[in-house]
Formats: sequence, structure tokens, C-alpha cells
Amino acid sequence: MADPGFDGPTAGEPEGATKAAPAAPETPPAEKKAPGSNRRRAARKGKAPVAAPATKEELLQKQKQLVETFSRLSPSQLVSETARLWSETHNAPTLLMWLGDNDMIDRDVGDKAYRALARLGRRPPVLWVMLTSSGGNLDGAYQFARRLQDVADRVHMVIPRWAKSAATLITLGCHEVVMHPQAELGPLDAQVTIMRKGHRKQMSTLDALKSLEYIRMYTADSFDLLTDLILRRSGHQITLQNAAKMSTAVTRALVRPLFAQVDAIQVGEHYRLLTLSREYGSRLLAESYKAMSPKQRDQLLNKVINEYPAHSFVIDLKEAKALGLNVRQPSPAELAILDVCVSLFGVKTDTIELFDVTSPSAKPSPPSGNIGALPSDNASTKKGAK
Repeated sequence: MADPGFDGPTAGEPEGATKAAPAAPETPPAEKKAPGSNRRRAARKGKAPVAAPATKEELLQKQKQLVETFSRLSPSQLVSETARLWSETHNAPTLLMWLGDNDMIDRDVGDKAYRALARLGRRPPVLWVMLTSSGGNLDGAYQFARRLQDVADRVHMVIPRWAKSAATLITLGCHEVVMHPQAELGPLDAQVTIMRKGHRKQMSTLDALKSLEYIRMYTADSFDLLTDLILRRSGHQITLQNAAKMSTAVTRALVRPLFAQVDAIQVGEHYRLLTLSREYGSRLLAESYKAMSPKQRDQLLNKVINEYPAHSFVIDLKEAKALGLNVRQPSPAELAILDVCVSLFGVKTDTIELFDVTSPSAKPSPPSGNIGALPSDNASTKKGAK
């Protein structure tokens, strides 16, 4: 019996004969593929076809369709549809938090967002948060930001218009922030409510500390100016020591009324709140900006907490990049979506809702041509509008 591993002649063949190599099978002529056959084949295999990048004309046409479709929706439906489209185009769950001026970030808002995030059912690699808010409570904002970091590997945020004050604190816990050209962040100096002439007024915790700084500079400048004036007017007949004593008495009389208006306890409370902003920000940055050195994170926080002249200061995309934040402008396709809802800035609609087109329990998304369809009521969405 021939050895199956032996490649020599078999029985019946003359000695020294070599086996002829088997003929290669004929290659059938290539069939002409019908248009769209690759897409249908990919669909049968459960694979998503790779779409060609949209042209500028296609994006403009889609934006026109969005405007026409969205013009028939109510404000709350409009922001919901925008978030649904964002989830669909980015193939990732998207938490919508569109808060009006009267619905500030606090623990109650955090609880609503917690219940919405509980519907994820799994830990997604990327979670998007679409946030519009004028600010709120530092404690509630920090707790919410920590929750975001706990439920997803990476947290990305998109800001259609603004995320000021405590909302800016939330962005520090995100790995990437997409800012519309009209979007803005704000300084992290905490706000407090005071009574002045019988009326409630919001003031920055920096105001009292900046007032102290101004009084200190005013005192030093007044002392130097008076001492120099006394010496020059006397033709330097008065000694420097005596001139300093005279200017000290006059300076004390000038600044005493100013220091009398300073509430030491209030200054201490404001300093503590600024420290709270720094501690919260430091802990969030340690998770989302691990590549940044501790010194760089401290410099970023010092700038955003202490060095802006007003709480309303506009931190736009360029300024945010200068701070060292990982921000970028939207792509043309993203801008086409965001431009529609930016016009709603100031509209009183408070919505907290989760959209997740990747969830197995979610109903299929409508065809791409039906871009105006409202989000389906399914187990993966949650609406907490007031």
C-alpha cells in the first residue's frame, strides 16, 4: 500500500514516472453585479455597508429637509428629534438635557437623569450628552458628572448653545466636547444669593474676595502716594520715618469705612465655595484628562475659577481650547443637526430624555429618508419634562 504521505508513483505506473499536477479549475467569468448588490449582501450578513462621505450639496439638502420637517414640531418635540438624530448618526446612546432658565441643575434634576440612564441596561463604549443649561447647584452637577463617568467608558458632550456655571463643571468630566459656533461655557466661580436693599440678588463668590483685594491695593497705593507727597512738599525736610507715620494715620482714616463693610464670615463662606469648585473640578479632571499632568489640571482650574472678570464671561470654542479643554467644532453633518435646535435658545422647554438606537430593545429607526419622524415610545427612552 502506498504511503499517503509519499508523493511518488502509485501502483501500475512505471518506475521513475512523475505524477502530473492536477489541472487548475476554470475560473468562471465574473458576473456583472447589479447596482446595490454589495449593500444587499452586507445586509444579509448583518453588516452595515460603508457609506460614502456626504457631499456639501447632500448636507445642504438634508438641512433644508430638517428645517421643513422641524417647522411643524413643538419645541419639546424639536429638541427630542434633534437628540434622536444625534444618537442615530453617531450610533451611540444620547442623553438629552435641555433645561430652561427656571429649571436649574440640582439633585432633583440629577435624579431624573439617573432614572433615564438606568434604562441603558449595559455599559456603552461611548455615551453622548446633549446639554443646554444656565447652571445650578455645584453639588448636583458634580454628582451627575460622576454618574456619567460610572455608566460609560467615554463620555462625550455636545453643546448646542450654552452650558454655563455648574453646567461647565459637568463638561470637565467629559472626554470630548463638541461646541456649536454659538455655544459658550462660563467661569466656575460659585454664585450666592444675597439681600440688598430688600431685594434678592445673585453675586459671585469672587466679589467679596475681589473687594478685599481692591481694598488691599487701595491701601498700599494710598500709603505710597501720601508718603511721597509729604516728602516732596516738605522739600525732604521731614524724615522718611515721620512721613510714614503721617501717611499711616491718613490712610487708616481712608480705608477704615471700607473694611467696616466687610463681613468676615461671609468672606470665609465664599472662599469655602471657591475651594469646593476646585475640589470637584480636580476630581473630575483626574478621570477625564488622565494624560494631563496634575500641574496642568491645577492651572486650568485656577484660570476657570479665579481669573475671569465676570461670571457671565463668554468661554467660546477658541477660549476653551486655550484653557486646554478637549473641545472641537461640529462636522458639517453635525452642524446641520445642531443649527436647527439652536434657534430654540430661550424657549421654555425642560426635557430630560434618553435616546439609544443601539439598544436591542429599541424599535428600528425610521428610514433615513423619513428624517422628521418623532422618536418611538419604547423602553429605551425616558422623558422628564416639567
